[in-house]
Amino acid sequence: MNKSMSSTRITIAAGVMVILLMSGCGTTASLTQISAFCAGTSSLADDSKRAFELVDSSTINRKMYDLAANPSLGPTDTTFEGIFDGPNFEKLRLRIAVLEKLGSYAKALEKLATADFRKEVDAASTDLYGSLSSLGSNYKKATNKELPLQDAQLKLIAAAVDAIGTAVVETKRRDAIKTVIIQADDAVQVAANLLTVDLGKDSELSRLVHENLSNTDGSLRTAYNSQRTSANSTFNIRYEMLVKIKQIHDAAETSPILFDSISAGSKKLAETHASLKSAVTKDQFSSPEIARQVGELVEYAKSIRSFYEKIGTKN
Repeated sequence: MNKSMSSTRITIAAGVMVILLMSGCGTTASLTQISAFCAGTSSLADDSKRAFELVDSSTINRKMYDLAANPSLGPTDTTFEGIFDGPNFEKLRLRIAVLEKLGSYAKALEKLATADFRKEVDAASTDLYGSLSSLGSNYKKATNKELPLQDAQLKLIAAAVDAIGTAVVETKRRDAIKTVIIQADDAVQVAANLLTVDLGKDSELSRLVHENLSNTDGSLRTAYNSQRTSANSTFNIRYEMLVKIKQIHDAAETSPILFDSISAGSKKLAETHASLKSAVTKDQFSSPEIARQVGELVEYAKSIRSFYEKIGTKN
């Protein structure tokens, strides 16, 4: 285990221990695991989106290097289009959108759990309605099926949040969070399951991305071999090209791991949300089991972040 991974595991373990120690230590502490789940889900969504954006930009880089290596060619509109602009990746774009809206839901729930003033509660209510409505519309685009989240459920959520009052009453906040989690759970389960199945390391989408990155790697190597023997070749030019080649090579080698982490993270998201539903149904907002699951969810998010940090373009 390398130093970075060891540090990550220590950080996660420490976070879980804090959650465990705080369980049952008063009203604020009782919402700690809710906030930790929300933060982990938000990170999973945000880091996944950024990772795919970096994968997408690799295609544009390849095209630009191809042109730079061949002065007889000029750029066209398609030169600056990434892989997600093509029809083959519509399916992937929609699934990224579903994951993004799950992240938005988590951010809104966290905002509700930490709101101190009425205006913050109102903002959380607006964000919850918007994120869950958008989750439904994006899921329908992705699957041509309705998400199990009806207007009646959204109205229940809105009413529960509104009941918190002008001054934030903690018992009513807990009731609102309970209502949100219970009413949203079926939708979260179905949406997360879509990502678990369709974004696995052996999925069609994973293979397409791996193939694209491998082709990009090959194109950059061809461009490098052309450049290194040209009259205007310099050490700095060659080195910068080699840095790009290494980044894309690393991305190609590890892209199946990226998909595996997103798939497993989505599954863990669903499991953790189900545990939260079970707990709040009994008016419990924390448990050692939830703490463990939140820690695992955070670990998947950090694995995804590690991917894009390794291939991030710094030059």
